[in-house]
Order: sequence, then C-alpha cells, then structure tokens
Amino acid sequence: MKKLFAIMASMMFTMSACADYKQIIQFNELPQAAQDFVTQYYNTTDIMHIETEQDGLTKDYTVYLNNGTQIDFEHNGELESIDCQRSAVPDGIVPQAIKNYVQTNYPNLFIVEYHVEYRRLTVELNNEWELVFDKNGKFLGIDD
Repeated sequence: MKKLFAIMASMMFTMSACADYKQIIQFNELPQAAQDFVTQYYNTTDIMHIETEQDGLTKDYTVYLNNGTQIDFEHNGELESIDCQRSAVPDGIVPQAIKNYVQTNYPNLFIVEYHVEYRRLTVELNNEWELVFDKNGKFLGIDD
C-alpha cells in the first residue's frame, strides 16, 4: 500500500510540474533577443503587460502593447509571431522578399500579422487573406 501511495504521489507531482501556467513578468525578465526586438520596433512605454507561459519544460513569452499589438516569442526570445490587429507590421520585421511580393501582387493591401513556423512563413493581410511562403520567401499559396 505504501508503494502504491508513493507511486501515485510521484505521478501527481510530475503532472503538476508539467502543467501549463501563465505569469505576468517585467520587461527585463524577457530573454535578451526579445528585449532587443521590442526596443528596436516599439517604445517600452507602449507595453501594457508581458506574460510568460510555462508549457512543460519550455517557456514562451507574449508582449501586449497598448495599441492592441501582440508579439509572441519562443523560449529563447526568437520571434514566433506578431499580430498588429489592423495596423501594418513595422518595416524590417517581415523579410523583404515577402514584402515585395505583397506590394507587387496586392498593392492596396498591407501585412497585419506575421508568423514564423518551422518550414514556412505566413502573413495575414488587412483583408484577412493568409499568404504562405517558404523560408526563402517563395510564395506557396493562400491558406484557407
């Protein structure tokens, strides 16, 4: 019986240690790469709050700005996505090849979201179309 109790207690401890949880943090608690990104494109006074989310062994970060922009970073501070709602993503974030494609093919539209994924890059335009590109900026198609 003691052995069974010990096994169950160990399992419950392991499960609670791997549970997801969110926490509000300060700007200086972001990884340096994330701090550099935010200060390059925004003023730190524009930050509403910053959350970190622990998912098992990894920790991700989300910066919320006063204008509604949401910036997600991976555990190492690398950009995962930026959602500017109805505003254009700041110059310099989206690769030039993708910006050129959008300007050439959709001259009256602009990029409001940018997602970096494992094998592809995705942008959302202000008309809600999602365009998919490979890592080199080659257009792959429109995502439904």
